[in-house]
Amino acid sequence: MKKFIPIFTFIITIATTAVANQPELYIALQNARTACIPVFDKISALKTGTVTNTVVTGVGTVAGGAALYFGISKSKIDEQVDELEKRLNNIENMSDEEFIRLLKDMAAAEDAIKEYNSICAQKKSLTEKSKQYGNLRTGLMATNTATAVAGTVLANSNKNKSTDLSEIINECLTATRALTPFMGQAMVSHDNETYTKLKKIIDTCSELNPDDVKSLTSKNKTSMISSAINIGTGTVGTITSAMANSENVRKNNTDSGKSKEKNLNTTANIFAGLSTGASGVATVFNAMAYGDTKDIQTIAQNCKKALEQ
Repeated sequence: MKKFIPIFTFIITIATTAVANQPELYIALQNARTACIPVFDKISALKTGTVTNTVVTGVGTVAGGAALYFGISKSKIDEQVDELEKRLNNIENMSDEEFIRLLKDMAAAEDAIKEYNSICAQKKSLTEKSKQYGNLRTGLMATNTATAVAGTVLANSNKNKSTDLSEIINECLTATRALTPFMGQAMVSHDNETYTKLKKIIDTCSELNPDDVKSLTSKNKTSMISSAINIGTGTVGTITSAMANSENVRKNNTDSGKSKEKNLNTTANIFAGLSTGASGVATVFNAMAYGDTKDIQTIAQNCKKALEQ
């Protein structure tokens, strides 16, 4: 009988400790709530930030793609205008023999005049359309650049928030691990209600992983870099497009003037393509970051519910 006395003493000690540690358990639970519940609020705010940035950079991608479309269309129209100008030059610079022949043949002369007027009308219409498309390209490039600026600011803010979130999650995990001894005491004292509650808190909140947040931070950083590049390409593209569509450049019909206009349009289109690509990359990484925040938010919400029960 004497050999069982130490065992009984141990059990009584554990039970007594379990009862005596109720205030300590209350404090530990309060510490866990203080550390873990803000995770849900932080990740919810970060989720909103990633959604906003995805929309912003998505608009930038569409604007950049539209700018590229109008830029390429403008270049094709300019080629048609060049062909019409060649036809006008041929008519205006016809030989004396051809001019005399037209004077003798009134029907042919009327046809030539009609053709000339038709070409002039086509040229005027296409020239106006080319200018309109040039203005659209410039405006859309400016929009793309504006969204890139906003995207850079938002991505940087999201990156900083995710860095802070990683620290908060570590604090939450430390606080929930502190509940483990109390769970053991509840098991020994057959306090099933407390044991079940603590186990649910520990199991649920331990699913929060700082490495997931590091991945989220990396995606936000990539988005920020892409948007920053987009600012550069968009700014240059907007300025170049405006120059290409300016009256001074458009009305310079010398060979060098036409070559300059063509080169400026080509450059503007290239930068429109680069801007579209940069904003597209930012949009993809923002969407991926949103997916990460959604997953983390679900875990944080379950952790919060477990702590509030």
